[in-house]
Amino acid sequence: MAHEYECAVMTQYLTPVKLGGSPDFSSEPAQLGLTDSLRKLTNKLPNAIDAILPEKGWEINSHSLTLAGETVIVSILLQRHHK
Repeated sequence: MAHEYECAVMTQYLTPVKLGGSPDFSSEPAQLGLTDSLRKLTNKLPNAIDAILPEKGWEINSHSLTLAGETVIVSILLQRHHK
């Protein structure tokens, strides 16, 4: 049986500027910085999706944030109906 959706994944890596050590995401400045980075990423998503996947009809299905060392990895699952 064919699946109803076609899927794709977008990944963005957010690495904080090192100021003498690993980021401390329990601190308010680090939290605000991460929130601002995620806001900027979110604002750019529609254009980024169109640039990477020029075929129309893609929608965001889900997302995930993972911390790997000092890098925040944002994975975004996209889907669209099979044509």
